[in-house]
Amino acid sequence: MSGATFERIYTIVEQIPPGKVATYGQIAALAGMPRSARIVGYAMTACPMDSPIPCHRVVDRLGHTKAAFDRAAPGTQQALLELEGVRFTAPGQVDLAVCRWDGALYQIRYAELSDLPALANIEAVCFPPAEAAGAESLKARLTAFPHHFWLLEQDGKIVSFVNGMVTDCPDLRDEMYADASLHEESGQWQMIFGVDTLPEYRRQGCAARLLRQAIADAQAQGRAGLVLTCKERLLHYYAKFGFQNEGVSESEHGKAFWYQMRLRFSERTEATGA
Repeated sequence: MSGATFERIYTIVEQIPPGKVATYGQIAALAGMPRSARIVGYAMTACPMDSPIPCHRVVDRLGHTKAAFDRAAPGTQQALLELEGVRFTAPGQVDLAVCRWDGALYQIRYAELSDLPALANIEAVCFPPAEAAGAESLKARLTAFPHHFWLLEQDGKIVSFVNGMVTDCPDLRDEMYADASLHEESGQWQMIFGVDTLPEYRRQGCAARLLRQAIADAQAQGRAGLVLTCKERLLHYYAKFGFQNEGVSESEHGKAFWYQMRLRFSERTEATGA
């Protein structure tokens, strides 16, 4: 069985949002392999327990959790699902009528100028006026660095986006937000200006998908790493992706209080042993 088959399965499983589950047969069908539920089961068993892929959100056709998942401790799968709000009709049996995922898949792509109205609307919803980028600023970014502007779509609707210029400057400075001409395509640092997700799509892993894509792209392009600023309440969130807190930023963007965080690929490689 090819590793590509398992990777296709994992890509779909990653899209199951918290609070929902999918069946083995459902995943097989979405992967273009109808009547191959058993292969999905093999992929779930092969996935390491510490993997970020949410294999615990996959159950059998009747909603039963699987003993194979509980090899670390009995009841592990049910406990993880209950923490995410999944309902059970009986011990080890999910209420599929309520908690089955609808199977709507997401797509990541680069932004285009035609996306500007939707992006401006999302930005206005996600940030207060003093912090939000206006339509003209977003247009300048789309023109200067469209391949550093990642969108997440569901059924053709943009639900989340991440953007930022590339530069040799190691710190994210306030003037970068307003002046897209500071972008240096050969620069060492991928800046992250914003992580925007429509409120109704939050807590479904949308931002995480885009951040992982931005990180993967920056690493493939040979960058030194990524830099972002965030408020204190989000420090723990970005730390999960490998960003390290460098302390209070000099930024006064939006008259808010910011912390600078950095992901260095050299440190990431040493930590994983890759």
